[in-house]
Amino acid sequence: MKKITILVFLLIFLLTSCTPATSGKSAIEVSNVSVHLFGGDVPAVGYMTIKNNGSVNDRLLGVMTDVAGQTMLHQSSVDANGVASMNMIGTLDIPAGGQVDLKPGGYHLMLMELNPDLKAGDTITLVLQFEQAGTVKVSTQITKP
Repeated sequence: MKKITILVFLLIFLLTSCTPATSGKSAIEVSNVSVHLFGGDVPAVGYMTIKNNGSVNDRLLGVMTDVAGQTMLHQSSVDANGVASMNMIGTLDIPAGGQVDLKPGGYHLMLMELNPDLKAGDTITLVLQFEQAGTVKVSTQITKP
């Protein structure tokens, strides 16, 4: 019986020592959230600041909202010839202790297939999915540009 108790204790010790540490987990802070509605068939665009107060890198995997059929991460850029382009990106790295700004001319959200009843002044919720921090919900009021 004593051998079984020792084996169980060793097994529990080994299992718990193999679990990842939770200290140093990402601590995501989202601020300056805005969504601009242009109207018609034009997608809405979203901006925000994402700050990682944690000690491990994190990654924004995607964004969802119930007012759009599709929400995508995009990056705008201008090449050496002055040609502007916008490309969809799959994820966005948020470095430990750093921040990433989603703003005009850079990273931003595109909200496509909008609810036709959406109008300036409505408050919407964006659900951000991070690799380390999990789900972060933020609300903002829709504005006209």
